[in-house]
Amino acid sequence: MLNSLRSRWNLSLLSTRPASVAPSSTLPPRRSSNLHQAAVVAAETLPAARAAFEAALADLAGEGLQAQRGAIRRACSMQDLWHIRTGLYNEIARQFSQSEAENRLAALQAYFDISHR
Repeated sequence: MLNSLRSRWNLSLLSTRPASVAPSSTLPPRRSSNLHQAAVVAAETLPAARAAFEAALADLAGEGLQAQRGAIRRACSMQDLWHIRTGLYNEIARQFSQSEAENRLAALQAYFDISHR
């Protein structure tokens, strides 16, 4: 009996559509094309961002840098690179200065700036 009532209730919901809901033919296009475009941009941006991260470390020396360079090479996404920034900042600040670290990371920020995508 409960299943019968539930079925009728579901059917009544399906048959009545609020006036605010447009038929599917008038709905805006799905965002999948935007998601695809974002994926393409990310795929093109990641190698360039990796190269920029490695360039920021190019004139540094030390044991901790091997781990940083390895993490940069293994980064599978821009989010991975985002998390590496802290270690990068620390290494640059230790060997040069805080202002140098800020300058180098500011140059890397363009890869994460959403307004450019």
